[in-house]
Amino acid sequence: MKSISKKIKQIFPIIVLIIIALCYQTVHADTALIVSTDKDIYNYGETIKVNFSNAPGNWRDWICIVPESSPDNEAGNYKNIPKKSNGTLTFIAPLPGKYEVRAYYNYDRNGYVVTARSSFSVVYYAFRNLAWGTDISNLKDMQYVGTDQSYGGVKNYVRKGDELKIGGAQLESIIYGFWQGKFSSVTINVEGYVNFTALKDATIIKYGVGDKPNQFMERYVWGAGTISTILIDYNEISKKGTLFMSSIEINKQQKLYDIKNATEGAIIGF
Repeated sequence: MKSISKKIKQIFPIIVLIIIALCYQTVHADTALIVSTDKDIYNYGETIKVNFSNAPGNWRDWICIVPESSPDNEAGNYKNIPKKSNGTLTFIAPLPGKYEVRAYYNYDRNGYVVTARSSFSVVYYAFRNLAWGTDISNLKDMQYVGTDQSYGGVKNYVRKGDELKIGGAQLESIIYGFWQGKFSSVTINVEGYVNFTALKDATIIKYGVGDKPNQFMERYVWGAGTISTILIDYNEISKKGTLFMSSIEINKQQKLYDIKNATEGAIIGF
């Protein structure tokens, strides 16, 4: 009996250490699952579902969405957590960029101490699941067709297998523009007033009613947002219509490029 008792005493510390290790692993695993998003990448304006777990149920605990580089005391877009341990909160995807979801449990006691965080990105799918700024090197289905000399050169491509139809409009072509290797614009060409009207109607359904600067011209403009500008017009003489969509941010860079070149030319050329 003494021998058995002695053996138990010898292995007891080992058993305790094993139990502690298992408990640590369980807690660590649970912590990793405290907050998460339903996707890693969202389109601008899309609904973000944030799943939380192991919440203590305090009425002042909260979850927020902030730019990834923000300090931990930045509240950003936040919502209080319902008084339950597990659940889902929804947010609207902000402007394109890299973000974090941050959970603050036991906020009354801990203050701005982040309990858990999870990263995600927001892009803007400008056209057919292509985000502005997408690098041409990542697109294997593009075929080069020429270069527009604007802004030092915008290379144009067509996309293999593109469906040349939008709504009831039969399209002549879809041209993708890349400036300095980044997706910056798209030009859609149609022939005939019937196709132009169908394309215009589909654009209005997608983006709302645009401005018509001249009541005597079939020309409509969308540009109140912070992501894209859209221009659609019809030429009565050629019987052709065009929709041109471009990135506002990249267009700002293009204009700065032209200003820089003009400034350098004024200094060196005169």
